[in-house]
Order: sequence, then C-alpha cells, then structure tokens
Amino acid sequence: MSGIDAPTAPATAVLLGVLLLTATAVPAVAATDTPVRLAGADEPTVVGETTTVDVVVGNADGGVGAYDLTVAVDDPNVAAVVDAEVAGDSGARDVAVAPDGSNASVRAAMLDTDDAGAVTVATVTVRGESVGSTDVAVSVETLGDEEGRAYAVTAERGASVAVTDDGGSTDRSDDDAADDQTDGSDGDGTDDSDSNSGSESGTERGSSSDSAANGTESPPAGQSAGTGADAGDGDSEREVPVEVSGFGSLPSPAAAAFVLFAGAALICGALYLRRR
Repeated sequence: MSGIDAPTAPATAVLLGVLLLTATAVPAVAATDTPVRLAGADEPTVVGETTTVDVVVGNADGGVGAYDLTVAVDDPNVAAVVDAEVAGDSGARDVAVAPDGSNASVRAAMLDTDDAGAVTVATVTVRGESVGSTDVAVSVETLGDEEGRAYAVTAERGASVAVTDDGGSTDRSDDDAADDQTDGSDGDGTDDSDSNSGSESGTERGSSSDSAANGTESPPAGQSAGTGADAGDGDSEREVPVEVSGFGSLPSPAAAAFVLFAGAALICGALYLRRR
C-alpha cells in the first residue's frame, strides 16, 4: 500500500535531499542525543486482527520537520505490516508497504509537530497472521527538525509483537479436549452396556429361579408351551394308550372288544370243524 500527497513524491525526495545537504553544510545539530524507538501495544493481538506500532523521536528540541525511515518485522508469517501513516500535518508524504508485509517505508517533509520532548512521527499497522512472536525494527536514513537542521540519531530501539489465537494462551488444544470427550463417551457407553447386560442376565436368572420354585420348566427356544385347553382338545379327539409297568401299552376298549370277538370266532370255527 502506498500514498503520496502534494507536492508529490519527487518533491518529497527533493526536500529530503535539501535536508541532507543542510545537515552536511551546517555543523550544528538540533539535539545532542536523539533516540528513535518503536512503541508497541502492551497486550498481544489475535490472529486476523491488527495492532499498531508508533515511531517516536526522543529529545526533539526543534520538532520534526522531515524524515526518511523504514519499519520492518522479522517474521511476516507471524505479524505482517499492512499500513503506515504519517503523524502530524505535512505538505508531502510518501508511504510504501512491501507486498509480502515485511516492511513499510515512510518519508515526509514540511511537518508541523510538537517542538519539544518525545514526538510520534508515524504509526505502522501490523496484522496477526499466526500464533507466535516477532521483533519489529526501525532504521532511520534521515531525520531533521522544522528548521532544516539534522538530528544525530544516537539509538534505534525496536519492539516486539505477540500474536495469540484467542486473546490468551491455553495449555491444551481443542483436539486434546475433543479426544477427552470422545474417551469419556466411549467409557460411559461401555459401562452402560455392561450394566444392561448384567440386568438382562439377572432377569433371566430370576425367571429360571421362579420356574424352578413353581415346579414348572420353561419350554425350549422356538417351541411354545401348550395350554390346558389344547390338552383337553386332544383327549376328545383320540384315546391315548396308558403305560403299565411290565406290560407295555394297554389297548383301547374298542380294540380289546375286537380282539375278543376275533378270538371267539376262531374258537367257534375250531369246534365246528371237530364235530364234522
């Protein structure tokens, strides 16, 4: 991302060139000790959300009139630079953000800032890309006050950006929690199955005991037990031989009568033949 305001980037480059020439020709500097540092947020950002890092010039006795600096992240896969803004009122500015989010270059001239103390000259926006932490560094090519005098940058202090997945670190991942829930469900299901099996076994044993106590026996599987009505119907249709120990089955009355009649006929026939 880049943005250029009037009097356009070439004019900005010319102003920065003039600043460099002035710094070379004029031995005096705006301050003897001018550090430049990055001030980031104290709290971590979340993946997919953004946070800002300010570029602060310390001991700016004559304000900040122009500068050329670059802010870069060590690992754009953790936090990527997505935007940059020039602070204060300026007649010319040039902002360029690298396509891979690794850095942003900011140039400005004819700025009107606070004339003393620490001055924020730019704000860089970074977006969390993945969980982790990355360092952010600043490098200053040119820095001058509002009168065109160059500052002697004595220190460049960076910062760091931390990125989390949910606003705070967790000890256990969602996959582990899901596995625990699955294990718990399996265990409960097994216990329930065992309980049901035990209940069914107990019921079967109880039924067997009741049958034994009543003197009855359950029919084999697949065979239905006969009722008293069924037994009565069988007796009315046919006569069942009666077992007598030592003699086998006794014939029915009709069969016995038939045998006696046949025996009498044989005897009569034999007597008739003898008389002839």
